[in-house]
Amino acid sequence: PPAFKALMERHIVTHTIKQSVNDIGTVDRLTSTIRRALAEEQAGSGERDWASKLRKVVSGYNQAPHSSLLNGSPEEAGGENKELAFELAGRV
Repeated sequence: PPAFKALMERHIVTHTIKQSVNDIGTVDRLTSTIRRALAEEQAGSGERDWASKLRKVVSGYNQAPHSSLLNGSPEEAGGENKELAFELAGRV
């Protein structure tokens, strides 16, 4: 629908449709990682409001090194680190 497409464009979201059962594996893994980190944050603070911790957890994830990104962070991979971008492009 046009309204959905406009919403995705406004928030700079690329919408894709699953083609096979393995297509969402990466998203499933990320969701699991974020949920676990949120649970740890809540346990540490005693606060039950997960939404208030979400920004901190996602920021931490985006700044942390990941082996799949040659020990770079998602923040670096999407930013100005040209060496990391070049190395990652060669893996495709």
